[in-house]
Amino acid sequence: MIPVIFRDPNQILFIHKYMLNHGYFLACVMAPAVPVNAPRFRICATTDMTVEQMDSLVNMLLQAIKEHPENKDMVELLN
Repeated sequence: MIPVIFRDPNQILFIHKYMLNHGYFLACVMAPAVPVNAPRFRICATTDMTVEQMDSLVNMLLQAIKEHPENKDMVELLN
């Protein structure tokens, strides 16, 4: 299990949709299961995954983050 923690709940929802639209499902965990200012994806890596598959997932996630940056005002409000 690999947690990828964010600070902006809205950002993680946009990224979740982006990843789904590109063929990736990431388990999105939000409040009340985790603190409201620490939503996260829980990525389940398995031994069946190739290095190329993991690299593809990471690259797509980085692209999603780039296209949907966190809202600094939201992060400040939640802290």
